[in-house]
Parts: sequence; structure tokens; C-alpha cells
Amino acid sequence: MKHPECIILAAPLGIPIGYTSGCTLRSSILASNITPVRDQISRQKICANLAQMLKLFSMTISDQIRDLRETLGLTHRDVAVQAGCSPATVRAVETGHGTIRSMIATLAVLDAEVSWSSHRCRDDLGRWLAEERKRQKISQRSMATLIGVSLPTVLSLETKNSGRMVTLARYAAALCLNLRIVHAVAATRRLVPATNIAEADLVFTPRDLAKTIIDRLPLSGRVLDPCRGDGAFFDHYPAYVKALWCEIAEDRDFLRWQAPVNWIVTNPPWSKMRDFLRHAMTVSDNVVFLAALSHFTTKARVKDIRGAGFGVRSILLCPTPAGWPHSGFQIAAVWLEREWNGPTEITAIGPDAAYGRPSPV
Repeated sequence: MKHPECIILAAPLGIPIGYTSGCTLRSSILASNITPVRDQISRQKICANLAQMLKLFSMTISDQIRDLRETLGLTHRDVAVQAGCSPATVRAVETGHGTIRSMIATLAVLDAEVSWSSHRCRDDLGRWLAEERKRQKISQRSMATLIGVSLPTVLSLETKNSGRMVTLARYAAALCLNLRIVHAVAATRRLVPATNIAEADLVFTPRDLAKTIIDRLPLSGRVLDPCRGDGAFFDHYPAYVKALWCEIAEDRDFLRWQAPVNWIVTNPPWSKMRDFLRHAMTVSDNVVFLAALSHFTTKARVKDIRGAGFGVRSILLCPTPAGWPHSGFQIAAVWLEREWNGPTEITAIGPDAAYGRPSPV
């Protein structure tokens, strides 16, 4: 079967699943719609079946949006403020009753896109759907008839991203598209574990890389490693500082640490990045995390940093260590300093040093 996702649509229409493919399903539905007497299936029944099953598509999309928002630690109000809408509008999107435009605005805040097959899009969603409809040789009028809406409704969806989420779901299901919500960071499972268990975050930092990072920092006073692990960072803290540590595997949970420190330097568990960063900024004036640079650039993360009164002092671009996932995201040691309002210095080490000299931005 070329398109296993078609099972979700074929079954309630009474089409044999064993014979379901994109073309077979399409011709079966269109034939049923155009010649209702011959197939004894009326357009109303087809639309009713579509409405019932396409609700699953809408629920899937809305559930993914809700799960992503909760993963990012954002409230409905947080998203609404950035999207320029009301919390009720965001809640409508998460229940599948919102508009396509409000869904797109919500996705923009979450730094997410709609994906199917090899396509990823957000603002030009309607255009991409229209291209797929043309590829499958379905006219706009046939699509409107197939999913039980008016021709202007299809035109508005394709040219203006206008309409209801349920219409989008019906349109996508009619094209046998399995829509998914993809986040620039969180949806990359190799970078951000799907579950927040400690074992999923056991990616150790090479000791030479940790030493290089430590040597470039003006450490002083009390320095804390929230995730000591095998001691890659902790063991290289200079002798003149008060070295402190936490390690969840040894029942010393950083998220329960309350004593103020001057510096925090570590490779945090990326699945708990936001929790660690928020807490670090409450107990230290300087925070240095080694992570994918994209972890620091989402709207939610920028809001956290600014809200805590921190600025980005420097970014040290690092080569991806052997054994770490090569996902295409740049690894960097990012230094956040409280009340820093100056330029950000960008430097690089290893193969990334080819990026050039320190560059204030």
C-alpha cells in the first residue's frame, strides 16, 4: 500500500482497505460523488462520512498544537499576547474549532509549521495545498463538491489561508495528506528527547571541549555545575573558585537548588532546557549552557531571557562532538549575563572557527 494513511479515510466510506491507494481512493470517492445513483452513495452521505472522519484529522492537528504549547511551558495567554489575539481564540485552535489564520498565528508564536511528506509550510499553506490538489488532478470545483463546501471557500483557503480548521482538515484528508505539526527544535526527536527521563539526556560533553569553554570564561566566586555527570565541566573549574555541583542521578536535583551563585556552566538536559534555564536565571548572574543554538532563539525562550533581565554576552560556536546527533543545528556555548545590554560577541572554535573573528552584533 503506497498510502497507509488513507486507511483512516477509506474505512468509513466502505472502500476495501486492501485496494486503497491515493489514486484508487480518489477515483472511488469522485465516482461515488458524481454518479450517486450508480453507486447508491449520495453526496450528503459522503460529506457526512468525511465530516465524521475528518474530525479526527482536525483533532490530531489541534492536539499537537496544544501538546507543543504545553511542552514549551506557555499558557493560552502567553500565546495570545504574542499572536495578537485572545486566549479564547488560542483555545479554539486547540480544540479544532478555530480559523486557519488564527492557527497560523499560533504556529508562528510556537515556531512551528504544518508538515506532510517532504513539505513544511506555514504562511503559504494554502498555496502548497493547491499545488498538491493540482498534482492529483482535482479541480477546485470537484474539491468543493467532494468536501461539501462552496467553491469560494476553496478559493479563499488556497489564496488567502482563510476559512475554518475543519475545512482545512477535510481538504487535507481528501488529498490523503497526513498533516503534522513540526517544531523547529522540539520536533527534532534526536535533539530533544520525547520524554523527560534522565536516561534520554545522557549525552556527555568531551572533556577537551568543556575545558576550552571554561578557559574562555572569567569565572569567579561560586560556580555551580547543575549536571555534573562525569565531571567534564566540574573537573575543569579553576582552583580559585568555589566549585559546587548538582546531579539528579545522585539525588541532588538542580531544580531544588536555592543558594545564590556567581556562575552556572554546564551542558543541561535538552529535554528540560526551559526549566533549567529559568531556574538558573533565578540563582545566578551568569549562565553558560552548551546546547543547540536554536534552543535560545525561539520566541518563548527570548521572552524568558528578557523577562529575567538577562542579555546574551557571547556565543561560542562549537563543532558537534563525536557521538552527538548530527541534526543540522549549530552547537554553541551561550553566555547569558544579568543586566547585559551591550553587543553580543560571536566566536568559534574547531572547524567552526572558519566562521571568522569575534563579531559583535
